[in-house]
Amino acid sequence: KKKKTNDNNKNNNKKRKKDDNDEKDEKTDEDLKLLRVNVKLKHLQLYIQGRYLKLVRNVSQTPWVLWSDDGDHERKTETSVQEEIAKMLLPHIQPTSVKFHTGGREDADVRMLGNGRPFVLEFVNPHRTLTEER
Repeated sequence: KKKKTNDNNKNNNKKRKKDDNDEKDEKTDEDLKLLRVNVKLKHLQLYIQGRYLKLVRNVSQTPWVLWSDDGDHERKTETSVQEEIAKMLLPHIQPTSVKFHTGGREDADVRMLGNGRPFVLEFVNPHRTLTEER
């Protein structure tokens, strides 16, 4: 008879342990308040390539800004090739940032004629693509 009692106790202990584990798996409202989930979605870059002609002088290839030690800055040109191309596309693509890659450089005070200079405009983390319907 003692043997049966011991076996019954073992079974009861196993059941108790299982019940204890089951209770741990149940989440209460208090437990859920301890959870925080952050989701960050990132899209692949969008690249647009082309060639540009610069028909006027005093336009830099990229924004030309001089910064002083005290944090002040001065723009050397009113606009840039990068800004002029990007501003047409930014509202449609809505990227986190834009990078301008070119096949060479020219001074701001010269024109770029002939076949044009090749460039690639890289839109980092675009929130839209040009193929989406609006």
